[in-house]
Amino acid sequence: MAHAFAPAAGRATELLVTVSGGPPRFDYYRLLERVNHGEATVADIAASGPEFDNHYVDSPAWNAR
Repeated sequence: MAHAFAPAAGRATELLVTVSGGPPRFDYYRLLERVNHGEATVADIAASGPEFDNHYVDSPAWNAR
C-alpha cells in the first residue's frame, strides 16, 4: 500500500506526529507498529479506514517516484 510518507532511497527516517482535533488515532499508530512487526497486515490498515477517517486512493504520481 502506498503511503504519503517515505524516506529517501537508502535512508532511514523518524516521524513525529502531533494531533489536534479529529478522531482519536493512537490505535491507528499502534496498528502501523503491529504491521511493522508482522502482527497485522496491510489489509488491516485498509479495513481501518472508516474507524480512523483515512481514505486510501491510488496515486500514479506517487507510484512513479
